[in-house]
Amino acid sequence: MKRRVFFKILASALGFSALSAIPTLVDKNSIRHNKKTSIDISAINRPVNFIGNFIITKKLNNLNVFSARCPHLGCNINNYKDNIIICPCHGSHFDLEGNVLRGPATKPLKKFVYLIESDKIIISE
Repeated sequence: MKRRVFFKILASALGFSALSAIPTLVDKNSIRHNKKTSIDISAINRPVNFIGNFIITKKLNNLNVFSARCPHLGCNINNYKDNIIICPCHGSHFDLEGNVLRGPATKPLKKFVYLIESDKIIISE
């Protein structure tokens, strides 16, 4: 086999193996689908609101939007008492800013960016 032919075959093989490795190099969680959810602003009428997959806290005119999934094991959070958000599965406690007050969770609630348009809150997931 000639040297030139050998290097062409080698380059083709390396190029193919590099291309086939690309899907394994891309983390599917790093790809943003930019899903948007719209919620009627009138539904946010308490200090802590559980709406769909979200927890929306309201303090004066300040809103925070969090995932309703506990960062510990993903349980659906749907309870609060005395301005403390409580995970029903393992008892993690969070403040109205999403910070951990009591574990077993070690990470804060996932926070979402939102935009208010007329009478809707638009949440970017």
